Amino acid sequence: MLLLDEPFEGLDGASRQRVQQACRHHARRGALVVASHLLEQLLELCQRLLVLHQGRCLGDVATASADGGRGAREQVRHLLAGAESGS
Repeated sequence: MLLLDEPFEGLDGASRQRVQQACRHHARRGALVVASHLLEQLLELCQRLLVLHQGRCLGDVATASADGGRGAREQVRHLLAGAESGS
C-alpha cells in the first residue's frame, strides 16, 4: 500500500506527469491512497474518490465514466454544497 499526501503540490507540469505515471504503475500492483484537493489530478488517477470535509466523510464517488469526469465533478460539488449548507 502506498499513501500519498498532496503528491502534486508545488510540482511543474512535467514533474506532475511523472508522479501520476508512477502512481498509476503502483496502483496496478497494489493499493494506492492519495489525499489531495486537486480534483482534476484525482479524476485522472483514481477509480473512486472519498470526499472529506472538516474531518467528516461526505460520501464516495466513482470516477470511471464515459463523460470525461463531468458526472464525478458534479457529484463532488453536490456533496460539498450539502456540507456547506448544513444538510
